[in-house]
Amino acid sequence: MAKMACKLAKQNGMVQVMPGEEASFLGPYPVSLIPGVGPVMCQKLKDKNIHTIHDINQFSLEEMTQLFGKWGVSLFLKAKGQGSTSGVKTHDPKRIGHERTFDKDTDNPVHIRRHLIKLAEKVGRRLRAKAVTARQVVLKIRYADFLTVSKQKTISPTDDDLDIFETAVILFKQLFNPNQKIRLIGISCGNLEHDTTVPLFDFKSQDNRVCKIPDMPMNQDSTSFN
Repeated sequence: MAKMACKLAKQNGMVQVMPGEEASFLGPYPVSLIPGVGPVMCQKLKDKNIHTIHDINQFSLEEMTQLFGKWGVSLFLKAKGQGSTSGVKTHDPKRIGHERTFDKDTDNPVHIRRHLIKLAEKVGRRLRAKAVTARQVVLKIRYADFLTVSKQKTISPTDDDLDIFETAVILFKQLFNPNQKIRLIGISCGNLEHDTTVPLFDFKSQDNRVCKIPDMPMNQDSTSFN
């Protein structure tokens, strides 16, 4: 972080970055700002539709490692303003989510909807297991050209699969580009709160409220959901 801040200070004068704001501060800048990223790596990143530091932060640590090996770990950390592997976290405790990378890029609405259901159920199950509710649902889409987009929506506190799924469908309709095939789709929930409706000592299954999402029909339009 210090090296990148020094680069910017030379251009713009004094730079002050508050703790916890490193990723958002660095986000708009090109990947070339990251120490060690030369023309060759810049081109490799551009080939994956990664142009800014914000773009890097749309990928998980596992994804960056798969794409770029050890360099992926370094890029992942530096994009967040961290300088060593001691700062790696395998999950975000403020958010619960799941993603699905398709074996083959797809724009099939039946296939996509089926996986949205599975993702919503997995996220809901984890919320209930941790006895928390979520006020925010985030949908993430990565297209075949590696362009990654996401959108979020604030909702009433919930741990219900159907609430999560229906919100994800709303976001999907707003985000989806029917001219591109999808490589990855993900659902996550944030703004978590402890669910006070669950007894502290409840030895029954915490998943007894699981919602079976009905298999609703698709519209004739192959790019839309009902």
